[in-house]
Amino acid sequence: MLLSTNTSMVTQVHYTDNPGYWGGLVSQNQSGVTSFYGYDGPGNTRILVSNAGSVLATYLYEAFGQEILTPSASNIYWFGGRFGYQRDVSDRYYLRARHLETANGRWISRDPVGFDGGDWNLYRYVHNRPLFDVDPSGLSCTCQLTYTGSKTRGNNSGVLTLTQSYYTLPPVVYDFNASSGLVGCGGESQCLQCRGPIPTGTGYTVALCEQPCNAAPIAQFSGYCAPISGNGSCTRTGLYIHQAHIPANPQSNGCIVLGVADIATFCALLALCTTVPVPMNVVQPVASAGSCSDYRQGLTPECARDKKLRNRCTVGCAVGK
Repeated sequence: MLLSTNTSMVTQVHYTDNPGYWGGLVSQNQSGVTSFYGYDGPGNTRILVSNAGSVLATYLYEAFGQEILTPSASNIYWFGGRFGYQRDVSDRYYLRARHLETANGRWISRDPVGFDGGDWNLYRYVHNRPLFDVDPSGLSCTCQLTYTGSKTRGNNSGVLTLTQSYYTLPPVVYDFNASSGLVGCGGESQCLQCRGPIPTGTGYTVALCEQPCNAAPIAQFSGYCAPISGNGSCTRTGLYIHQAHIPANPQSNGCIVLGVADIATFCALLALCTTVPVPMNVVQPVASAGSCSDYRQGLTPECARDKKLRNRCTVGCAVGK
């Protein structure tokens, strides 16, 4: 929602959101006064802050959203505020397809899609996992991720695809330009012992995004990152979906890298998935273009120095040519 009006169609409140479905609420402006939202990990509003940085209101909830502190500040986005949960009255929220009663931790009506929602209990909220899952539509959402690498040897670019399914509704597909691996590793699945592109596989899962990133290799980033686990045949641990290096650098040691704007949108969409971690498939096509000399020119000095890695570094090219 971008603005709220009264019955005479006079604007009462302006809202600012990040792009994307159901998410990214930043601020509200009432009567010329702007306040900014501060959220906890699950996306619940915890504070409202003025332009000057003063805390205008503080909020506190139990796990399912029952209100512990009820400040007097004018605001309809409390529990689940980041995702547009609208507070009707105390402990009741409008989530588009139906209403959530947080005092009892359940919906007040059956799931409109019935058992196609994936839960035998048609009144249960996010499978009783309120600290991990959200449901802004009132309809359970399942997700699938696919990373598809480049067909050109030496090119580390690819596409990360997020598919959201709302059961009886048509799936929604989002494509993000991405990259994985050092330039020069191309479509080779084990270049530099999994420091190259993330290997082909179906055994990956992706957890919800974190901010700030807490992994040492990417601690310098101020943006979000999503941990990847179950890395198939890759022996490397600590893989993430994260924003590009600062300054911008599309290379990584196997992680999947997105642009700064795309990672924020991706994380907002990923948070809508009501079943996490989200499964991910990786497809690395066989490199079909570029010569062996072109491929070698992109290899890192580390590869050239280490004889033990040389065979891995020249996968697809005869050693010595």
